[in-house]
Amino acid sequence: MSNHGHKTVTSIDVAKRAGVSQSTVSRAFSCSGKLSPKTREAVIQAANELGYRPNAIARSLVSNQTKFIGIVKSATDNSMFSELLTFMVERLQKTEYQVIYYEVGHGQSIDDILSRVLQYRVEGIILLYANLSSEITRVCRNMGIPVLQMLRYSTNAQANVVSPANHAGAALAVEHLLEKGYRSFAYITGELNASSNMERQLGFLSRLAELGYNDPVVLQGDYTYESGCRAFPLLMEHSPKLPCGVLCANDLIAMGVIDTARAMNIRIPEDIGVMGFDNIFMSNWPAYQLTSLQNPTEELADRGVQLLIDKIQNNDFTPDILQLNFKLVERRSTQLTGSPK
Repeated sequence: MSNHGHKTVTSIDVAKRAGVSQSTVSRAFSCSGKLSPKTREAVIQAANELGYRPNAIARSLVSNQTKFIGIVKSATDNSMFSELLTFMVERLQKTEYQVIYYEVGHGQSIDDILSRVLQYRVEGIILLYANLSSEITRVCRNMGIPVLQMLRYSTNAQANVVSPANHAGAALAVEHLLEKGYRSFAYITGELNASSNMERQLGFLSRLAELGYNDPVVLQGDYTYESGCRAFPLLMEHSPKLPCGVLCANDLIAMGVIDTARAMNIRIPEDIGVMGFDNIFMSNWPAYQLTSLQNPTEELADRGVQLLIDKIQNNDFTPDILQLNFKLVERRSTQLTGSPK
């Protein structure tokens, strides 16, 4: 029997029809509710017959749990962040939690956006490509809200972190460039104050120093294609010994380097070997064939979502840091042939 009138069907009506308690109805519509398959099926059947749809807002008022998780992402042209966002939302939709999403535009304050997110009584917050102040961390802690920083993080904020192992990834890039025969080196940075850039730069320079290469060129970029275009002519002004291996803080910078090098009649990979981070989809385009360090994006999403949910459910505010390894994806941009070993 369907509900043809205007009276709203409630969980009490469903409970009467199914012959169970109202709390059993609530558990039947909760991903975490423990019920026998037979009981759950009886409740769902009764709900379908009555045209019942659970009211998440009403349920949150009763349980004092909104089941909302806020995701805040800073504006960026890097498709890897959008890909990670998609994976995380997919994972959360398979749980009992709902997503509230905000994007921090250029010129906007992350603290202002987070203040708006907190108005929804979220139970957890995920930050993508966004720096977090220690003050906001303190506010969230006082409100009982765990915070997860993905990919980049603020060292002064006591929050959970899930990120790729940037330092180790940059060291892996050094090993690869040396194996391919490059004997002079350069690094083009991302945003100087970003944790990801600082770790990548330190990993690259420290591994080179360990191997006796103490004079790499370091040029400033900002994670954009245009910064790669600007940096490459400056690199050539340093007259690096060719062939030179160049590690860029991300793939977009590397693509700017490759396009500018070709415009200057500099050969890739014979004169300049180019590597990036992230292995975005454009890295495999014929025009680039860019060797890149691939982020473990799906695993980052899986581990990040599970970590945050565990923190919420256990009321655990001890910050955890989890780093996952990159995978080297070799393509033509570093395939130097006939080089000294």
